[in-house]
Amino acid sequence: MSFRAHLAALDVDALAALLSRRPDVLVEPAPRDIAELAGRLSGVDSLSRALMRMDHDEVVAARAVALLGAVPPATHAARLGSDESAVRAAMDRLCARGLAWKHDGRVGLPDRLAEHFAIGLSGFRPLEAIVRQTRVDDLRTAISGLGGDPAGLTKPRLAEALAMLLTDPAVVTRAVAALPVPARRHLDALVGDAGQPFLRAGAPAALLHAAGLLVGGPYQRPELPREVAVAVLMGERDRVTGRPDLPPSDDPVSDGRAGADAAVLAVTGLLDEAAQQPLARLKKGGIGSRERKRLVARLGLDDPALWIDVAAAAGLLALTPSGYVPSEGYPAWREEPVAARWATVARVWYALRHAPTSRETDDGEVPPPLPIQSAGGMLRRALLRAAAGGHSLRAAAERIDWFCPLHGYDLPGRERKSAAARHEAELLGAVVGD
Repeated sequence: MSFRAHLAALDVDALAALLSRRPDVLVEPAPRDIAELAGRLSGVDSLSRALMRMDHDEVVAARAVALLGAVPPATHAARLGSDESAVRAAMDRLCARGLAWKHDGRVGLPDRLAEHFAIGLSGFRPLEAIVRQTRVDDLRTAISGLGGDPAGLTKPRLAEALAMLLTDPAVVTRAVAALPVPARRHLDALVGDAGQPFLRAGAPAALLHAAGLLVGGPYQRPELPREVAVAVLMGERDRVTGRPDLPPSDDPVSDGRAGADAAVLAVTGLLDEAAQQPLARLKKGGIGSRERKRLVARLGLDDPALWIDVAAAAGLLALTPSGYVPSEGYPAWREEPVAARWATVARVWYALRHAPTSRETDDGEVPPPLPIQSAGGMLRRALLRAAAGGHSLRAAAERIDWFCPLHGYDLPGRERKSAAARHEAELLGAVVGD
């Protein structure tokens, strides 16, 4: 069943529930039919947003479906070495957001998502295609290398026997584990360079060929079958573990009112100052460190970059030839109740794509409120979702790789963005202590 057919088969309540989880596709003009809706849900922009909310188990499950194809969840669980109920739970979450669907007990992915998680495998041919151009002696060598017995088998039976061996994860895992280090390194390089399924001649290639992991292809060139590439990738991936059990925070409950009041006062004070004296603009754009230091000294602001970014994103700060000044909408916002003003500030901050207090790049700092490419916002939202409901924020930060596996940061970068998220949340009154 195609994704489009799956959507067409949903009842009204199920379709409404799916769209409530993917609200980015609910824009005018409304989709005219199921085909157009399927296109939106499978579009690059919508899938990119959905990927940002995937947890570790969902990523592992989606990758397994992309690598193994539409097989029952029990098969996925066996190949992943994971509990079947945990695998099914991860797949259910994917289905609930339109990132997968079930049909006849099997799970499928939208084509673009499958391509994303199986990137590179298109360069490997399946064994079925390779053996058509393989000599009988090469088939016997491969079967023997994998622990099978090729004696007395015709070429069709040899092909069937080799296919059974290469689709058995235990057999391939055993063969890979027995490789000497140079051969294993060459195998890893081959899997990592999927556009080149052939390996140059030499001792490592001969060892892989003797082990049955390379099969003689056209012109007797050893070729890595897709089945082996899948087995190697599956063998190196994480397991489905289930959501980490985060402990509750030991800190006393607080409503964060002091921080919230201070946040509204900081944004209001910044914009009132800009009304009196436009905030100086750098030639390259943005508000530089010298002007920000002036704001710290004059207004007593903590981290003025945060309030500049928030004010600009909320449409309250505008750029003019003389510098940054309050926008036309600022007076109306300033007259709103404090709670409404805080809600605007908090929602805008939560949705920012970057961390305002961590604007560093390889080329130096990008001054606020200039845009910056960053996964800091994705990590921030995952951290706060994980800790919501009284869980320890510190514990959530320690396990952030499960809640936000696609953030792309190394350990120091992840720690910087987590610390920035916590610091900013404290300044806004969204977080108090742990």
